Formats: sequence, structure tokens, C-alpha cells
Amino acid sequence: MATESPSALTRTPAADLKLGRDIKYEVMTFADKRWLIDCVIEGEEPAIAYARGLLEGGKIDEVKVVRQRTMSRTGFTTQTTVFQEARAKEGKGEMQLSGSIDRAPPCASEADLGGIEARIIINRLLREFLDRYAITPTELIYDFAHLKRLQNQDNLLMAAIHAVARAQGPANVTERARALEALINTAIAHARDAQLEKKKLPAFDPRDLDGFRRAIEARFPEGERHMMTMVRLADYLGEGRSWEHKLMLAASLMRDDLTPESTAIVDGLIADLLAVGQMVQDMLGQQANFAAALQCLAEVIGGSVTEGPGVPESRIIVARLVAKFPDCRRVLTDRLVRELRSDKPLGRNDPEVERNKLAQLKEKMRDRSGALIGGAETEAAFEMRRAALRKALLRKMGIEG
Repeated sequence: MATESPSALTRTPAADLKLGRDIKYEVMTFADKRWLIDCVIEGEEPAIAYARGLLEGGKIDEVKVVRQRTMSRTGFTTQTTVFQEARAKEGKGEMQLSGSIDRAPPCASEADLGGIEARIIINRLLREFLDRYAITPTELIYDFAHLKRLQNQDNLLMAAIHAVARAQGPANVTERARALEALINTAIAHARDAQLEKKKLPAFDPRDLDGFRRAIEARFPEGERHMMTMVRLADYLGEGRSWEHKLMLAASLMRDDLTPESTAIVDGLIADLLAVGQMVQDMLGQQANFAAALQCLAEVIGGSVTEGPGVPESRIIVARLVAKFPDCRRVLTDRLVRELRSDKPLGRNDPEVERNKLAQLKEKMRDRSGALIGGAETEAAFEMRRAALRKALLRKMGIEG
């Protein structure tokens, strides 16, 4: 009896079978700010062709193909994005800056562009862009495809450059903007070069970040090592199908015996995610009121969280790691202070109730040493609320404050 030849959609190469590797290709589509699996195909070319067909259909904004390689003996699986493409947007209008900044540290090198302060600014100014593609500043900085998309967004990148130049405060904003533009263009060129070098990257095991970095050191010159490490980690984060999934992927890199350098990298990856408002909201979960949400956030910053039914796993993970992660504490404290400065009512928006809640909240926003989380900035935010409440109480009594 004749045997039927396996289809190109289901055929696994003989070399992979011989080596005990099972390779599949997930075709994924982007919708509702998250990646969803459309189908799984065994064959890279058919998977990419199918993905292109979805994109050409006009109903999908972006597709990607993720190669999954599983070792049959150990079950260990690695994932690599082998294709990603977006459809040209129509009718969505030109994207604008999502926020404003009143100060920014000077950027003198490419390393400064990837630092925590710069990434906080990217998160604030380019929030709409980052949300549209569900990426973090790390993914933007170290993935040339995302940088190219940003360059193609009309004047968005130049608007961000001029906003930073003004916030840095030199007398000649135009001159500073030109210097920043030159620095960013150099960084984009290096990201393009790194994209071409990706095929030289060693195997990546999320359970051994230190081992991966040692392999990078053996394969690349010193000046390229950090870039190539981050290029691979940006790909790794790109496998996340939601903000919380990305957080889980980043947290899974952490080990008790991780070197300080690798720990700092993981800290940065998670800090980027904690600058996303939706991520923080999901982490805090349902709260009785705004005061309770702020208290919960303060508890996470302090590293304490009550575990139990209904407590999001992301909150437990961040609270356990935050003591070792200064960038995460910096980002969360910055959000705590900004939220406290807002005019959102702590409770029922009654001045008497608000005054009591404000006093109670301040006592609950202290760390284990008794110091107020956020220090002088938090104290100033509390004073702003107290002053506003005094005026509201005077108005309630018919007295102009």
C-alpha cells in the first residue's frame, strides 16, 4: 500500500528529528493590545506565507511567526520570532506625544539613551505608540523593526526630541535637539547592525541569564556585548502576549544566585512594565477606593503583600522582588507621588471624609524604618492635598479660603 507523503505544513525536517528536536511555528495576530495565536504550522515558509495572507486580508493590523523548538528528551523549549510585519495604518490620524515632562537629565552617550531615566521619559512621551504595538521602551530601543516604525510615524520622534531638549533646559534648545537627533540616529544605526548580527547569537535559556551573558562575552567584542544581550532579551519580551505575560517572562529570568549585573538587567525589564498604567492597575486589582489603591501600591513598594484569594499573581511577584530592584522602586514611587498629586478623591469626595482618609493614608505609607515612602516629594504631595482640603472645608462653611 502506498504511503502518503507528509504535507509541507506538517513535515518536520529529518535533521531536527535526528537531533531530537520538534519545531513548530506559531502564527500570531495582534488585537486588543495583545498577541493571539491564530494557528500552529510545522514549516517556516508555509507559516510566513500564511501570516502574509492574513495581513493582506485587510482585517489584521500585525502578524508574527514564532518558532518553537522543543527538545524531546528534556522538554526544554526556546522561542524565536522569525517574521513580524505590520499593515500600514489608515484613518487613525497622526500620533501625538502622550504626556509632557518638565525636566530631563542630559544624554551624552548611547548608554544614557538606554538608562532608567531615559526609559521613564520614553514611557511618558510615547505611551500611545508603545500601547499601539504593546511594547516596552527596552523592546523599542533594541529592536530595529520598532525603531523603524517610530521613524515612520510622521513627526512623532522629532516632537519627542524637542520635548526632551526643552526639558533639559539649555539656552539653545535647537542646538540641543540637533545633538539628541544625531545621538539617536547613531543608536538606530547600531540597532540595525545588531539586527543583522542576530544569527550569531548563542542559544538562550531563560533559566540561565548569566550563562547566556558568558556565551555573549565569548562570541562578541566588548563594545557589542550589552547591545547583543539586550537585542535577544527584547525578542524574548516580544513573546509576551499581554503586559502581565511580559512581566512573567521577565520575572522568570531571576535567580537567587544571579550576578549583580544580570539582576540589574532584569530590574530594568520589569521597571519598564511597571511604568505602564494598565499593568499597575491589573497588579493592584480591585480596590475599595483610591486611598486603598494608593495604600496597596505603597505596600508593594515596601515589599509586603497579603497573599490570598483574589490577589493578582503579578502583585505577589513584584512585592517579592522589589527589595532587590531599585529601578522598580523608582518607577513605582514616581507613580505613587504623581497619583497622590492628582485631584482624584480618596473616598467619597466629602472634605471631612477626605481629611480623615488623608491622615490615615500617610501613616500607612511608611516603610519598615518608619520613613515616608517617596520622602520629601510625597510629603509635598500630602501638603498639596491638605491645602486643597482646607479650602474645600472653608467653602463648605461659606467662608472663602
